[in-house]
Parts: sequence; C-alpha cells; structure tokens
Amino acid sequence: MSKDEIRVSLLAMKYSRVLWDKYNPKAENPEPKCKSSNGEISTGGNLYKQAQICAQCKFAQWSKDGTPPLCNDVYQLLMWDHQDEFPFIISAKRTSIYPLRKLKTALKMTARKWAWPDTVANASVSILMKTKQVENYWVLDFPQRDHRGAPLWQRLPEEKSLELTKVAYDLSKTFSELDLNEPGDQTETEATPN
Repeated sequence: MSKDEIRVSLLAMKYSRVLWDKYNPKAENPEPKCKSSNGEISTGGNLYKQAQICAQCKFAQWSKDGTPPLCNDVYQLLMWDHQDEFPFIISAKRTSIYPLRKLKTALKMTARKWAWPDTVANASVSILMKTKQVENYWVLDFPQRDHRGAPLWQRLPEEKSLELTKVAYDLSKTFSELDLNEPGDQTETEATPN
C-alpha cells in the first residue's frame, strides 16, 4: 500500500452542518458562525444565539445561479484502521461527499456479501481508503476495484467482524454525542494545498 491509502472499516457515521467566516490565517481561535450537530437545527455558533431550523436558513440553500450553500454538510466517519488496530475520526466535506455516497450505496447493495451472523456489514469488510488529488486539493476515495478490475474490498474473518461490530456498538453512543465542529476544526480533507 502507498502512503496515501489505508485499509479501514466504517464503524459509524454522523451528519452535521457548519458555517464558517471566510478563512483568516491570523485568527487564533476561530469560532463557527453557526453549527448544527444533527444537520437539522443549529446548536451553537456566534451568529445564531438561539436555535434555527437548518432547512429554513438562507445559508443552507443553493442560490438561483447555482452557487452552493455557505453552510457546509459535514459527515464525520468513525473508522477502524486495520494496520494500527485503532479507531479514528475523519471528516468528509464538500467534494469528498460524493465518494462517501458511493461507498454507502455500495455497502448497502453488497451487505449480504460481507456480513456474518450477528455482525453488521460495514464492520465485516476491509475497505481501501485513499486520498486523491483533484486540482489543488485532496478528496477521499473508496475504490472497489483496481485498474485491472480486481476487487479491493475484502471480507474480514468472522472473529474480526464480531470484534469490530462490538467496537462499533460500544463507541457509537459516545461518537454520536461528540461535538466535532468545535473551533479550530476548520481543516478539510480537500483543503490541502500543493
């Protein structure tokens, strides 16, 4: 494997939204203008001191000329790193959301292929996660096949699948309660310059 790819299992995922001011490299502790831990109602930020419904907010809407919303969808992924045998959290934002949707669809469509009795499919498959350069930024990618058409995903042994299913259940409540849109969390997978 190259340095820009690792083998992972997806243990859990959660959706949130965040609206930041324009990036200022001199700001010491930037605070989001608005954030929502569930993507439905604002839960903090310096712009909205009281709850705002995300679906009704002008910052969450596409403009008539096709300009994307200023408020960003953010998917937090709780992953298991098979090399280090340790969980980690990574954010999928903006242009990494499309590959994430493809991953979710592929997992749903092939779930019976991976799952063992008493396991969940996403904790029963080792997925190749890569970063892929697009222009001057990087996106997440979860390829299912290599350039020759050989499968890149691998079914885990039943014992490992049972272990990761337990880890997923054990960590899911704590993971769902984490506020991962805290100040200072402005780094994005796709924002790494050349």
